[in-house]
Amino acid sequence: MLHLLLILVFGYLASVHYGTSLSTSPALITGLLVAAVLALLATAVPQLRRWIAKRLQQLLAGVVPRLLDLLQHPVKLAVGVVGQLLVSITSAACLYFCCLAFGLHPGIAQVTVANLIGGALGSAVPTPAGSAGWSCC
Repeated sequence: MLHLLLILVFGYLASVHYGTSLSTSPALITGLLVAAVLALLATAVPQLRRWIAKRLQQLLAGVVPRLLDLLQHPVKLAVGVVGQLLVSITSAACLYFCCLAFGLHPGIAQVTVANLIGGALGSAVPTPAGSAGWSCC
């Protein structure tokens, strides 16, 4: 959740810097509409709806008790939130300074958005042998 919030904040900052608004492409709108129709179809079919509910219940069974325990200790929650924000921001700062070292001068907001989206996609799409799997030939 914090990752998405950071992407939205730095995406807004990146667009404000250039004075342009985020444009919507027809492909993006089509993709969102297709996803919405698929979600509606998935909830309309009873067997599919039960299968999705069962999978989500299994997924959330271990998460909810831990989350409730965490909410009872606000200091632990604050440490976790600050730690996640620091990891994301320092990772983006590292990429920004690497760009500067190679003579590029991008905006910090653009680099942060690229780093956050790249990290999210890298986590969502696992690769064999990690991200260095291509270099082991």
